[in-house]
Amino acid sequence: AIEHVRFFYQNIWRSWDEEEEDEYDYFVRCVEPRLRLHYDILEDRVPSGLVVDYRNLLSQCEESYQTFLNLRSSLSNCNSDSEQENISMVEGLKLYSEIEQLKQKLKLIENPLLRYVFGYQKNSNIQAKGIRPNGQKVMHVVSSTMMTGLLQSLLRDRLCQEPCKEETEIQFHSDPLSAINACYEGDTVIVCPGHYTVHGTFSIADSIELEGYGLPDDIVIEKRGKGDTFVDCTGVDIKISGIKFIQHDAVEGILIIHRGKTTLENCVLQCETTGVTVRTSAEFLMKN
Repeated sequence: AIEHVRFFYQNIWRSWDEEEEDEYDYFVRCVEPRLRLHYDILEDRVPSGLVVDYRNLLSQCEESYQTFLNLRSSLSNCNSDSEQENISMVEGLKLYSEIEQLKQKLKLIENPLLRYVFGYQKNSNIQAKGIRPNGQKVMHVVSSTMMTGLLQSLLRDRLCQEPCKEETEIQFHSDPLSAINACYEGDTVIVCPGHYTVHGTFSIADSIELEGYGLPDDIVIEKRGKGDTFVDCTGVDIKISGIKFIQHDAVEGILIIHRGKTTLENCVLQCETTGVTVRTSAEFLMKN
């Protein structure tokens, strides 16, 4: 019983809950959603960014509420109708309004139905690099191992399709994540056949092309780990083709398009939740 009480006050109880009067209503409105959120976080079912936002909001609300209590206590001990008291009352009203807004934001995150609709509008912090300083575009080739036959096929089919007036720089990578992180505006990433396992997020902020060399079932990119985005798109014009994406225990889905246009062609998305999320200011085009 003592452990249950300790758990309640450490993880569920909020200092402003003491103002709740209806115990049953309090349990339904506060205890149940907070308890569910607590275990969702433990089981990695909540994106890490959302967890950080929730804890920051919780700290802000606790701090504001303590300030409000101190101010209310000082007002109750003051008997005179002084100018200072009037100022304190105005400050108290502002604090009360601020606390109510913070509490509403917390409730949005605590509610599993509203959590991803209203409570968490994630914006990628990755800034576009723009055009490379020397003005050149680079072709990135991803392959866990590069055999002579594969290299010859690449040279014939993709790298030397037609005579070029300028030399094209080619960079080789062993995994697709490092290739995307090395991209600038206008670059192309060619992923060779293989099964690639990644643990991070593909944050694509520039207009690039990510294409598989072969059939989608032969080019598999699998995301390991729970809770976070797989492919995060904010570029003006992004093209992804010929790749199979696999995600396990997903929360947000494989592809999230925050802004700009993203074209998906001949790709396979294998996940357990929503495959694609398109924000209001974004455009998404899917081709087979």
